[in-house]
Amino acid sequence: MALTKIITPGITDDDVTAVKIADGAVTAAKLASAVPLGKVLQVVTAIDQTSRSTTSATFTDITGLSVTITPSSTSSKIYVICNTTGHSGTTSASSYYTLLRGSTNLATNALANIYSAATDLELPVTMCILDSPNTTSATTYKAQFRRSSASGAAGAQYNNTLGSITAFEIGA
Repeated sequence: MALTKIITPGITDDDVTAVKIADGAVTAAKLASAVPLGKVLQVVTAIDQTSRSTTSATFTDITGLSVTITPSSTSSKIYVICNTTGHSGTTSASSYYTLLRGSTNLATNALANIYSAATDLELPVTMCILDSPNTTSATTYKAQFRRSSASGAAGAQYNNTLGSITAFEIGA
């Protein structure tokens, strides 16, 4: 990466030094108030590397892909991102994936799906959503999956690949 020097005709290299900044002039509170809204306040994550499978046609928890975060303000937003390796192992069937806050599905139905026109289709699945939980209580976000009404199974962390879920509190 090329370095760029900013030319400042009225300011020389020694004009601003730590000695010239008064004690107490820069505080954590002043820095926090100077940073615009939208900064990341906290991050929680969980990882799982155990292959999961379900034959349920209703959404079921993907064990290991769950995090709990306690927002510091009711106006905070929570950005959730979840990655897994999905699997649909039956011809002409789908596997569906979604994210929940508590027991509330954050999608109308599913955030992602894999349709298998052939047996044993595995693909990366990434789901992300920006949520406004409007609470300062501990809030759990989790991933769920299900198969379509056709026979077969839906998979997550297929072949013991790494799955993860991360929640970011964003100041608002």
